[in-house]
Amino acid sequence: ELQGMEQAFPNEPGMDTWLVMEADALQKAGRTEELVVEVGRALERNPKAEEAMMRLATPEGEPLFDHFKRTLRWDKALGLAEELLHGLVEGDRDQDDRRAVVLWVAFEAHENLGQPVEAEKCIQEAIAMNPRDPMYPNAYGLMLRYQGRVDDACLQWRAALEVRVDHPW
Repeated sequence: ELQGMEQAFPNEPGMDTWLVMEADALQKAGRTEELVVEVGRALERNPKAEEAMMRLATPEGEPLFDHFKRTLRWDKALGLAEELLHGLVEGDRDQDDRRAVVLWVAFEAHENLGQPVEAEKCIQEAIAMNPRDPMYPNAYGLMLRYQGRVDDACLQWRAALEVRVDHPW
């Protein structure tokens, strides 16, 4: 029903509200996979749809990323991250910060799924999207250290300290 309305009135200002309402209903029903698709659609229409991002939670209110990590459902976390990345546009600072967070989740998922090449690509892109956050080069450094690439790891840790030396590591 909602998709029909969306096709009939693609530029209707209230359509974002309808998409968020649909996401809200899916969240309350615990239909997480459909919820992710609806939030992705809302973000494609309006990349700054904060209301849509807030719906990414379980019926109990636990953020989906946290839920998937806590339950070790890394495949679900990765799927959610990939769906959201399609809806977020590059080039807008707010969106770049949000993309960096989603790329961080994809990095963690790839790392836990035993996909180091993909994990490295994600964390490098997160650093490029938000070079002001020291957590990204720090995490990259940890990954490199575990791979035995100690010199590269030290470079990342130095980069993290250059961004913010007083961060509570």
